[in-house]
Amino acid sequence: MQLISTSHRALIGDIGGTNARFAASDLTGRNLTDRLTLPTQEFGSMTDLLAAYTSRTGVRAEVACLAVAGPITHGAAKLTNAAWSFSETDVCRATGVVGARLVNDFEALAYGVPHLGEHDLATVKPGTANPKAPVVVLGPGTGFGAASLVPTGKGWISLPGEGGHMTFGTTADEEESVVHDHFASIYEHVSVERILSGSGIEAIDGCFGGPGRSAEEIVEEAARGDGGTASRTIDFFARVLARIAGDIALVVGARGGVYLGGGIAPRILDALDSDAFRTAFVRKGRMSGYLADIPVRVITIDDGGLRGAAVLAAELVPDADRVGWAHT
Repeated sequence: MQLISTSHRALIGDIGGTNARFAASDLTGRNLTDRLTLPTQEFGSMTDLLAAYTSRTGVRAEVACLAVAGPITHGAAKLTNAAWSFSETDVCRATGVVGARLVNDFEALAYGVPHLGEHDLATVKPGTANPKAPVVVLGPGTGFGAASLVPTGKGWISLPGEGGHMTFGTTADEEESVVHDHFASIYEHVSVERILSGSGIEAIDGCFGGPGRSAEEIVEEAARGDGGTASRTIDFFARVLARIAGDIALVVGARGGVYLGGGIAPRILDALDSDAFRTAFVRKGRMSGYLADIPVRVITIDDGGLRGAAVLAAELVPDADRVGWAHT
């Protein structure tokens, strides 16, 4: 359904298990203003979170689009890594907008990809993207998200999924077996997200004899090159991420490129921009050649999901010009 707007503003958000990023957008989807990041866990509900944003910024909008870290079913969302459930109707009531849309966070991020510039990306595996082929957007943060972007005669369509909950299967690698067995002793189902997430970094480090640190501390120590279990953990994490990214690229046929989003990838660029990562990505036996020319890029900005949500919010009104971006 399309809605006629008189306020020329949309409220947009990217809601994760750790942080909730908000902004306002004009209804061309070009300009993002009134940005505010709030800690998700410090609020009791989405209604409380929205009230905090609107009261602190004074934003009033006609429509809203929220990207949510979890599946969307019949206009209702349930965060995978936070105990929240809410609907598009709840968003309308909390904000006073006349129309709201909830989408998966990686679905929104995928819609933002065509609007990213070279300065928003870091290439960790060179290649030549086929502009007529699907694109994959995936990555670790509090959880692990994945979506594809498929070209059609009427433009791009993003297909969300729950790839983070695929079963994590080990290779002949001894380290992978050790890590898998540790997780299997705790969880009935060892998913990709258990490994490729912030909590996964902490658990992996523990498997390797680490002293019990936060994911942030592990990433920082590895970046300093201090050696020890932190470097081993991040190198292992990067290799597994490469392998899973290659698997998903094969499933989708992502010759248009692979984009790594989420909060962790931009912080471990040295581990990703490595021969070990590139080798693990293409090591698929007879299909290694298929992956050889697929470029892999890291989304280095934190507002890609907001940009995608702005594109989708603009679609709630007719004849919106959706080309270009500005930041304030």
